[in-house]
Amino acid sequence: MNLHTLKQLEDIKAEHAPIIEQLQKRTAQTVESALHLAGEEFRLHFEGAGFSVTGQYPGQLGATYQTLQFRLVFDEKPRLDSFAVLTVTKDGQKQPDHSFTLTNKAYNGPRVHVTVGTPDPVQTARKSLEESRALLASTMELEYRIDDVAVPGKTAAQVAKGFATFGDALREYYK
Repeated sequence: MNLHTLKQLEDIKAEHAPIIEQLQKRTAQTVESALHLAGEEFRLHFEGAGFSVTGQYPGQLGATYQTLQFRLVFDEKPRLDSFAVLTVTKDGQKQPDHSFTLTNKAYNGPRVHVTVGTPDPVQTARKSLEESRALLASTMELEYRIDDVAVPGKTAAQVAKGFATFGDALREYYK
């Protein structure tokens, strides 16, 4: 690679770095806000059904009515396709009742770029920069997806059901 190309790449990298930082910050804030709201929606849903609720995000929440108990646990381990997994478990059960993944609604899986011939590193870097700019200009829309329904011959993604809010999911599965 010649010096001119290396300098172009450095210029693009310098322009790209603050955009990536802004995207990471926005994503972290959006996810944290969504998870905090999910905890509040859990509280409101179960209190509205006569349960007493303890705990809060980022810990776990518990809802109790006499001896009946439900727990909401937040798992924020990094994953390729989601920001967090929220599990609702009825106490006494080993497996969760339901697991909801918090995902970017627009995410359709990893993208693969195929280049025929010799790749142009400057063009590749510019394309990446433009994609990041487009992401920064767009609104990040999250959804809570449940995909623990087994349907023969279909993948989890094909049977996944998405909800705009965690409260919507609770109203569907915990009536």
